[in-house]
Amino acid sequence: MATVSPLGYALLCTLHRGPLTGYEIVRRMRKPIGYYWTAQQSQIYPELARLSAAGLITHDAEAGPGPRQRKTHRLTDAGRAALAAWLVEPPAPRAPRDEAVLKTYALAAADPARMREFYLAEAEAYERRHEDFRAQHADLVSRNADDVQHPQFGAYATLELALATGPVRIAWYRWLAEKMAELAERGGPPQPAGAPPGSATPAEDNAADPAEGEPGGPTGTAVPGADEPDSAYGRRSGRGHRAGVRRPRTGGTGA
Repeated sequence: MATVSPLGYALLCTLHRGPLTGYEIVRRMRKPIGYYWTAQQSQIYPELARLSAAGLITHDAEAGPGPRQRKTHRLTDAGRAALAAWLVEPPAPRAPRDEAVLKTYALAAADPARMREFYLAEAEAYERRHEDFRAQHADLVSRNADDVQHPQFGAYATLELALATGPVRIAWYRWLAEKMAELAERGGPPQPAGAPPGSATPAEDNAADPAEGEPGGPTGTAVPGADEPDSAYGRRSGRGHRAGVRRPRTGGTGA
């Protein structure tokens, strides 16, 4: 079987519930899939062509509103088999890249007042996204998508993760904003005598590297409080997304 790229598998995922046009696939890749896997429109159409050449998808063509044909893509039996096999494979190792955490590591080199503004802006952005997640979650629950047999249970499950982890990140940003305000009031971070601003302390220079695979090491980035529900961050996040989310059972089981 031809090698399938990560984007190719993402496109197979979008088609697993039924046929979609290229435009509909692009929309799905923006939302909701775009929350956890992103791709540009310029990447999507060439990848669809590669999947078609590999026999993993096929399409029906009809006259469109413009000069181009309107194509509706669907999985082939081979495509469904490839997707099913990929779903149970361990995820490929991913290099940790979290710009906000990286910036936090170098806090001593920044103006505390401006870093406070940065953290508040990040918290507000996460809060807006969290509210969007809550609305989607409530909509899925109203259609009984929390039933494991519902065709959209997978979408519901991804939102469960987003709603569980979002409050931790928001609380972390707001905690840091408070700390930056405190730091500004106290005159900024102290610097070792004779050291340039932001330089590492001797203890940090002599610290051993984290073991491979440990949080903060080469293969993982730990977010403070993310795995500690009883930490200061977890306590500030309250009851999380469960509070205020009703679970009506009046809807059907539409896709």
